[in-house]
Amino acid sequence: DMSCFTAWAFRMADLGPAHFYAPDYFADYPPAYMLVLGGMAKLAKAFSLAADSKGFVLLLTAAPVLCDLGLIWLAWRVASRYTSQKGALVVAAFVAFSPALLYDTAVWKQVDSVLTVFLLAAFWLLSEKKYIPGAVVFGVALAIKPQALLYGPVLALCFAVPLLQDTSVAKAAKTVGRAVLGALAAVAVVVVPALPVGGGSLSWLLEKYTGTMESYPYASVNGFNFATLIGANWALQD
Repeated sequence: DMSCFTAWAFRMADLGPAHFYAPDYFADYPPAYMLVLGGMAKLAKAFSLAADSKGFVLLLTAAPVLCDLGLIWLAWRVASRYTSQKGALVVAAFVAFSPALLYDTAVWKQVDSVLTVFLLAAFWLLSEKKYIPGAVVFGVALAIKPQALLYGPVLALCFAVPLLQDTSVAKAAKTVGRAVLGALAAVAVVVVPALPVGGGSLSWLLEKYTGTMESYPYASVNGFNFATLIGANWALQD
């Protein structure tokens, strides 16, 4: 994955968004994080950091590390609603010193925390009944990785719950209108980073999301789950 991130970063920096994607080039991420990688490569060039240098590796890992810190803060912020400050700090410490988190970011240099911090922030905002900001932040998560689509039904349920709490026509109309606005806001956040890439057409973006979901037809891909436990890692899902 680090080889992919490095190649994508310098390709984005060299070619720009309009020429980054090509039919014969493997790049299964949406444009948003690719633009971040391109910015890192430009910064590396400014400081004469080679693609295989430790300095560039550190630069590539900076965004996930910052998102790890965001996860720690969010864990503390959410926990502080339900427990004492000491209890909230304990919760934050469990996140900060989680071996899974440390290995995922610091050792394996993965970017899962970049997706996760925005998902957690989105659902925290929704729990605070800040529906539109929550939808916007969810859109950011979706613009980063297609896996955010898995949480789409949860987002929809959060918007639908008020319908069950108040069945009056006026409240129902307000809830439906807010849901439509939230959906449009989330989609807009996904579309905006893609505008410089597609040359005005967005059909390729839909193909990017559907293609990414279809490109891993396996029971599990290095997942810490039951399928891997019974020997089905990289086994075809059918």
